[in-house]
Amino acid sequence: ALLDAAEYRREVPEVPIVEYPWELIDRNADLIRAEFPLIAQGEGEGTIDSEAHIFGGDRSQVYIGRGAVVHPTVVLDVSEGPIYIGENTIVFPPTRIEGPSFIGNNCWIVGGKIREGCHIGHTCRVGGEVEESIFHSYSNKYHDGFFGHAYVGEWVNIGALTTNSDLKDTYGPVRITIEGRRIEAGLKVGCYIGDNVKTSIGTLIYTGRRIGFASHLHGVVTEDVPSFTIWVKSLGADGDKVELLLESAITTHRRSIGRRKLEQTPEDRELFETLFELTREERERAGVRQGSPTL
Repeated sequence: ALLDAAEYRREVPEVPIVEYPWELIDRNADLIRAEFPLIAQGEGEGTIDSEAHIFGGDRSQVYIGRGAVVHPTVVLDVSEGPIYIGENTIVFPPTRIEGPSFIGNNCWIVGGKIREGCHIGHTCRVGGEVEESIFHSYSNKYHDGFFGHAYVGEWVNIGALTTNSDLKDTYGPVRITIEGRRIEAGLKVGCYIGDNVKTSIGTLIYTGRRIGFASHLHGVVTEDVPSFTIWVKSLGADGDKVELLLESAITTHRRSIGRRKLEQTPEDRELFETLFELTREERERAGVRQGSPTL
């Protein structure tokens, strides 16, 4: 019954098993190329202004969903793969999008450089430069700043000029610590950001850092950050890692989804409460203290 109800079908000779998040980034471009013929039926019903430019290929490599608008001077580069733009998404000038890339419904792309291999979920606001990254829905990177080889969860807000590193100065392999083991993740490795994370203006995130659920970042992030943590280590604060109050995290979530005309549910609150308890030991191991950060 599930197969009969499927909207799209494709035979997959071998299903890859993904163990680590950087593997999703590595496979993303090829998956967009493979899925494009299935999800892009025709050219779509959106509008490409006559002064926008398709470079490196033809209109068949671009899908513009119903209600979507691509403004004048926007460049769509399909020389390396197709570009999918979902329904009601607006691409403002001066933006350059390189394929293969997927942009979901109800997004704003605001003067950005969307490099190859990007997947942007629905209802996102994205500007600046983004390369080979995955953004889940309802996340914002509206302002200038670079994100490369990054995995970003839902309801993340990235402050102006926040930038992550995805390459070591030595051009050597990046090693990430998971459950006490050092694992080699490759040469181009960005950051991995959980749902509901917020970064302040000018935040800098070192290569391969992992940021836990609902944490707040300030300054230069040189270490992994546990869930429900306020990171202020580089600012000379009294306490470099401070526990974010559960009620504060829940209130911030309610305010952020309210900006998208959504309401917080009892299940949302239960999720926050459960995750707070599940990650308590993680914060204790990392030396996160309770209280308020003071400069």
